[in-house]
Amino acid sequence: MATLDDLAEAAAALRPPLCLKAQSRTIVHKSEAGAVALGLEDQAAVVRSAEAMAGRLGDAVEGFLVEETAPPGVEMIAGVVTDPDLGWLVLVGTGGIHAELLRDVTLRPGPIGRDDAAAMIDGLRGASLLRGARGAPPADQAALEDCLVTLSDFASAHEDAIREVDLNPVIVAPRGQGVCVVDATIVLR
Repeated sequence: MATLDDLAEAAAALRPPLCLKAQSRTIVHKSEAGAVALGLEDQAAVVRSAEAMAGRLGDAVEGFLVEETAPPGVEMIAGVVTDPDLGWLVLVGTGGIHAELLRDVTLRPGPIGRDDAAAMIDGLRGASLLRGARGAPPADQAALEDCLVTLSDFASAHEDAIREVDLNPVIVAPRGQGVCVVDATIVLR
């Protein structure tokens, strides 16, 4: 996590366009809080954006993360939630900033395997986005399945410590190009 003093140096090592995120234990939905800046073309823009965020968000900001902009693709959400009656569940859904509005998710008790992951994805209304809707190339559903199985394995190994995991968005690139987890939140028990 970079402070304002470190940002210019960190940005210099990356290829624009860049993304800046305020790091905070209290800000969960960074986009809504104004804690994300996209399309930054140079070090000066990164520093200006960080200063503006720090001014707006005050003590909620613990530091900053600057990174290269994620590749284009289909925005999905993946996670783990704990239900008092069912135990922990693996979640996948149509993601990004509209995840809560669309409420297009499937859940399965963990742990899950590859066939479970494929069935979960196929059960989504947004699954057609992964197949190449409106002329877009088909997305790398196999990589998303791998992501879900790996997340399930992680949750299984740490189920006593984890209450929730939220990966949103998970950018699913065109077939053969993998996935990119853009933001992650882990809530401990």
